[in-house]
Parts: sequence; C-alpha cells; structure tokens
Amino acid sequence: MKNIVIENLNSKSLIDDIVKFLTLGIDISVDDKIDEPENGEKINDNKLPPDVEAAINKLKKTYNLNITQNHIDKEFKQEGETRKDAGGVNIEAQSEVLKLIKDCKTANPSVNYPANIVSSYRSYSQQISNFGTKAKSRGIEDTQASNTLPGFSQHHTGKAFDIFSTEESWWDANPSVEKWVANNAKKYGFDVTYKTQGPVRKPEPWHLYYIG
Repeated sequence: MKNIVIENLNSKSLIDDIVKFLTLGIDISVDDKIDEPENGEKINDNKLPPDVEAAINKLKKTYNLNITQNHIDKEFKQEGETRKDAGGVNIEAQSEVLKLIKDCKTANPSVNYPANIVSSYRSYSQQISNFGTKAKSRGIEDTQASNTLPGFSQHHTGKAFDIFSTEESWWDANPSVEKWVANNAKKYGFDVTYKTQGPVRKPEPWHLYYIG
C-alpha cells in the first residue's frame, strides 16, 4: 500500500485528491507545519519604519542607551503602532483643548492651576532628547513607564496634550479636576489615553488625545 504526504493544505483540489486517494486505498498523512527560520528563532513582526528605526538608533548612540528589541516590543504592546511626525500641532485639536481647559476652570474655580498646556506637539528629535535625558538618570524601564520611545508617542501627531500638570501629586490633590476631565473629555473630542496601568505606561489623567 502506498503512502502519500500532503504538504499543502491550501491546495484548491485538496478534497478531490483526498477522495481519489482513499478510493484507491492509498494512506494519506498531512504535513501542515508553519515555516520557521532554520536557526529556530521566532520571526519578529514588530518591524520599525525606517524613520522610526533611525530615531531609535540616534537615541541609543547619542545617550549610550542599550535599547533592546524587548523595549521596542513593549511599545508595540502598549501603543499598538508607530506614529508619523506631523510636523506641528493640529489646529482643530488645539482649539478644542483650549475650550476644555476653559470650561474645566469654570467648573472648578477654586483650584490653583500650574499651567494650561504643559506639552503638545513633539517631534521625533524632541522625543529623542526627552527620553534620552531622563533615561540617563532614571534608567530605561523607569523612563518608559511615562515616556515612549521616539516614533511611538501620540504627541508626534500634534493631537495630544498634557494639561495642567504632569505631577501625580497635583492630580491626587485635585480629584474634582481629574473627575471632571475624565467625565467631559469626550464632549470635546478627546480620550484620556492612559486611564489605568497598561503593559508599560502608568495612568496619566493629564494626557488627552484628540479623536474628533
């Protein structure tokens, strides 16, 4: 009795072939293995666009940081994708966030606000400096808990804004503001991106991203 190994389960005539072989009394076995690299290493799907890869390489070289694939994979897990450098702030988003800030202050008049907008658009180059400076003193992991690697930040889009303060203590001391922002952000087209602890990033009640 003959034995035949079918290697391609995607063959268009697979069913007809199986019926024919069984009719002829031929034993059939199926080999549907997924191709893997010969060295046994898993294929990494988290590939960086050339401009993002260049930015991260510049970060590593300029600040002598050992940014590994693991750090990059964490960014993909947290952010889901890289983001293009928009070249400047989004005017529509800026207009809406200023309305939000004004209305929040009206609703919470007794609060002492340190600033209106702490941070908005940030280029790849600015993110290199932002991350690198902090990582040199705090370490990569601690820095990554509140800062993205260049190429992943929502600030690159010009649609993200850090409002009032980026100090957790200020928000803890002003729960009425945190609650108001969380409950009203969507009315102005914004999402509070980091509501809870994520795979990498800690909660940031001040970080708003414009979704329209």
